[in-house]
Amino acid sequence: MISKLSFFRKSINLKFIVYFLLVGLIPLIIMSYMMYQSSANEIVAKEREATESQTVSTVDGMEQWLEKRLDEIKIVASSEALQSDRLESKLQLMNVIKNQDDSYETVVFTRADGIVQAHTNEEHIGVLDLSDREYFQNGMAGQDTISSVLISNATGNRCHPCSLFFWRDTRGYVRIDQF
Repeated sequence: MISKLSFFRKSINLKFIVYFLLVGLIPLIIMSYMMYQSSANEIVAKEREATESQTVSTVDGMEQWLEKRLDEIKIVASSEALQSDRLESKLQLMNVIKNQDDSYETVVFTRADGIVQAHTNEEHIGVLDLSDREYFQNGMAGQDTISSVLISNATGNRCHPCSLFFWRDTRGYVRIDQF
């Protein structure tokens, strides 16, 4: 070991090589690490920005889709078939609406007390009570509602209700459940 140290002390070429490595490689390693960190942070920031942009775009698309469904409900609510007292005409119209788009799970007309008056699944007519649902209560307060995802009382599936309150001789309420 002593002989190696003495060789290092005697050889100027070895000293130059060691000093060159210290002066050249250490700053190179430090700069490489700093550049890596900087570029990694920029990449993460750009990915975050791209993800946020895509999320905003997706949300906007979903809101437009839901607003379109609410507009469809408004058109249906103004139809004579739905405002008539004939259950057959309501059911026929509701089945046409449901069959026109696979996203509709059920179409429902609910009385002011929350009991279903017309439903695309006829076993729920006069039996199913929706008065405890927030979208129903909002509708009875006169507010058009696009609800958050919940579990359907009729099917047990997750659904996204769009609902609209409308008046006629007696209070009525329309709801369209969607997947």
